[in-house]
Amino acid sequence: MLTRSFSFDLPISVLTIESFDRPLAPLLGGLRQRGYQVDYEQETQTDLATVLAAAPDLLLIDLRTSGSQGYELCRQLRQSPTLQDITVVMVGSAISKVQSVLALRSGASDYFNWPLQVDEYLLRIERQVQMSCCIRGLRSQNAGLTHELQQQASIQNALTQKNRQLEQLAYLDGLTGVANRLSFTQKLGELWTLMARNRQPLSLILCDVDHFKGYNDTYGHVEGDRCLQMIGEVLKQVARRRTDLVARYGGEEFAILLPATDAAGTQKVADQIQTQLAQRQWPHSTNSASPYVSMSIGVSSLYPRTTLSTDVLIRLADEALYAAKLQGRNRILTANSAYLQQAVANEYPQAGTAPQPIDAEVKMSSYQPASKSAIASTIDSAIDSAAVMSF
Repeated sequence: MLTRSFSFDLPISVLTIESFDRPLAPLLGGLRQRGYQVDYEQETQTDLATVLAAAPDLLLIDLRTSGSQGYELCRQLRQSPTLQDITVVMVGSAISKVQSVLALRSGASDYFNWPLQVDEYLLRIERQVQMSCCIRGLRSQNAGLTHELQQQASIQNALTQKNRQLEQLAYLDGLTGVANRLSFTQKLGELWTLMARNRQPLSLILCDVDHFKGYNDTYGHVEGDRCLQMIGEVLKQVARRRTDLVARYGGEEFAILLPATDAAGTQKVADQIQTQLAQRQWPHSTNSASPYVSMSIGVSSLYPRTTLSTDVLIRLADEALYAAKLQGRNRILTANSAYLQQAVANEYPQAGTAPQPIDAEVKMSSYQPASKSAIASTIDSAIDSAAVMSF
């Protein structure tokens, strides 16, 4: 593609289409005196390719030589991305009004009559060329600015993508690819508020790899990392809803947040975790609970209130996990009403005597958003406006 810089200080190149007797010579002589560079003089017909190769600033067409091809050439130039703004002047008969109309319709910048009025035509050419150079200069600047904007937009998009990647990395565990502790804490706060507003349950599963220190001592830390990665894959395969969150809670401990999931639904998820992990049959010779890698799991489920700390949910699941380890590991235990009583008493010491344990069984079996049951209303009144449901 031909590109050039246009300025009034640079020589203006001229291409002519005229007959052998050069009837435009007086006009060309005046142009030379004014500093125009008449480098190209054509004595026969000129096609578009010739004009594109010459890339003139001014094209003079003698219609007596070019005939109707002069109009067609002008139309083609106006459609050319590189030469659409050059000055095109056609010279024709003063008698024929048709020629002047056709010339202007085809896109000519101006139309001159025979005989030539050199002084007047030179002034008209100069004005047209200045306008043409100005337009092309503006187009060139606009193209440059557009290119710069595109580059800036590209850089901005790249920076945005990098920032997103960094943000993702900040919230992901580098080893297992699941969420990290920071992400867990933030998500727990968000879900706690949301579930409290919607009066829906929030469940937490805490998982701890059984005898993982022994695994590392036996198989090495590289294999230990592979084991944790495998467990992360299992957990993500089970807790696969968009709203669920699987996180590495610390070391060999993992956490799963299940919004809008009741106790029975959470139990099903925990069972699936145990089943899929057992199917992997990942050898663990120092595991007293199984010849393969296994996990102890603690589960808690309750209806959040904004007046209650998120620590309650974690403490309940953690105590259930601790109890699962004490009972021999490789099992699932859920927080019961005794844990609930102690948690509420710790959370509200000013309330005096903690409420008595609430023994109730609520049969809800689906791993899906669940509505608040009647037992939640009983607990509402039992724990001083802090409605909590735990199993």
